[in-house]
Amino acid sequence: MPTLVIKLDFTKALDSVNWLSLLKILEARGFPEKWSRWMELLLKTSLSAVLVNGVPGPWIDCKRGLRHGDSLSPYLFLLVADVLQMLIKKEAGIHHPMADGPCPVLQYADDTIILVRAELGDARKLKDALDMFSNATGLTINFHKSTVTRMNLPQGALQSFMDILQCKEGSFPRRSDSVSGAQCLVAWDNVCRAKEDGGLGIKQLDTQNACLLMKLLHRLHHPADSAWAHWIGAHVHLPDLGGDMARAHWTALRDLLPAYQCITIVSVGDSRDTSFWDDTWLLDVPLADKMPALHSHFTARATSVRDVLGAGLRNLLQHRLTAQATEELEHLEVLLQDIDLIQSPDQRSSFFEDGDSHRLCKAP
Repeated sequence: MPTLVIKLDFTKALDSVNWLSLLKILEARGFPEKWSRWMELLLKTSLSAVLVNGVPGPWIDCKRGLRHGDSLSPYLFLLVADVLQMLIKKEAGIHHPMADGPCPVLQYADDTIILVRAELGDARKLKDALDMFSNATGLTINFHKSTVTRMNLPQGALQSFMDILQCKEGSFPRRSDSVSGAQCLVAWDNVCRAKEDGGLGIKQLDTQNACLLMKLLHRLHHPADSAWAHWIGAHVHLPDLGGDMARAHWTALRDLLPAYQCITIVSVGDSRDTSFWDDTWLLDVPLADKMPALHSHFTARATSVRDVLGAGLRNLLQHRLTAQATEELEHLEVLLQDIDLIQSPDQRSSFFEDGDSHRLCKAP
């Protein structure tokens, strides 16, 4: 689905918050009146001074903005920034890129990223919402420094959206093959050890990334209310993740599939999402490991249990089997006689699940 990724740049974010707007937001959020008066008192008693050669000049009364260095300021700013999400959710003309409903708005400190469907009507409605937000809260958006990045959209089509949003074209970070003239002087193997083992306890980013991707694989088999998982499930072949996905992150997911299959077991239902050879569903290990000779005679590409049972196992094997493969085939056919498929999804579980939530547990 053609998508726009918009990164907003706020002009002096903390310095431009409108106090009256902030107090109205606190009231609308249900904060007690006493708390709001405290916040108003903190804001209106703020004073600033300019250092000239290290000597502070006359005090300047502040009329807007939040105090820098105050531990409350980031939270107050997020309350104001959250108004943008509310405006976008209420605007029916701004659509999620892949599902029905409002588009995602990601907020971290004063960085805001919006994912919106690449339609001219959506872009116009979003621009109106951004202008309305700026006028109401005082958070001025510097559109000339903000960026819009295309996903699944032809290069030539981006200019129309840039004209509407008044943003420049952005791009995703790319991993360089090498860093010229740079040498790593940190012993990362030692640094990443646990503190009790003499290290600093810093996580290995490649390991952390693999764990997060593994959770995405698990989500595909337990989609619940995940729009992403439902959309992917309708476009790919889950037993081997085959499909028309050709992005780098999808290649990384495919590479992790064997490791994921090693930590999960399947109770087959309709057997659509279970790999016949690589999942643990019939024995206590995958059939490819238990019957390697027979597996080597299998002519079809990676396929599901349902596909094999529907086509007939013998029809998918080479005509001349070795003695070992023949023995394994006879044993497997006996096991398959007891398999009765039912009209319900396969149930996949993992040794690392957190209770009944079907979520992979976190490391301690």
